[in-house]
Amino acid sequence: MSLRTLARRLPGPVYRSLQRLHRRLASSAPTPALTPNPGPVLTELAPRLAGIPGWFNLDDIAHFTLVLRTQESSGLAGDLLEIGCYHGRSAALLAMHLRAGERLLLSDAFDLPLDDRP
Repeated sequence: MSLRTLARRLPGPVYRSLQRLHRRLASSAPTPALTPNPGPVLTELAPRLAGIPGWFNLDDIAHFTLVLRTQESSGLAGDLLEIGCYHGRSAALLAMHLRAGERLLLSDAFDLPLDDRP
C-alpha cells in the first residue's frame, strides 16, 4: 500500500492539511546547507584526552565542561577534588580548567596494579 493511499484514509481535514503543507514545502526555496561546527569539545578537548584510558566519554567531557564554564562565568572559584580517578582522564579535563590559585586534589582508594593492558 502506498503512502498516498494511506494518507487518503485519514480524516478529510487532516488529509487537506497535509496536502497544503506538502504544496507549501514543495514551493518554498531550498534550505541552505548547514555547515557543521563541532566546537572546541570535539576539536580540542576530546582529542587531547583520547590517549588516556578510561570510561570518561564525549558526553561526560561536554557535561563537565558545561558545569565548569558555568561556574567560572558565575564567578565561582576554588579548589577541585576528584575521588576515584582511575587513570586520570577526567582529572586531566579538570586540570585544563584550573585557574590561577586553584588546586586539583586527586584521591583513589585502590593501590593495586591494574591488569587491563590492551
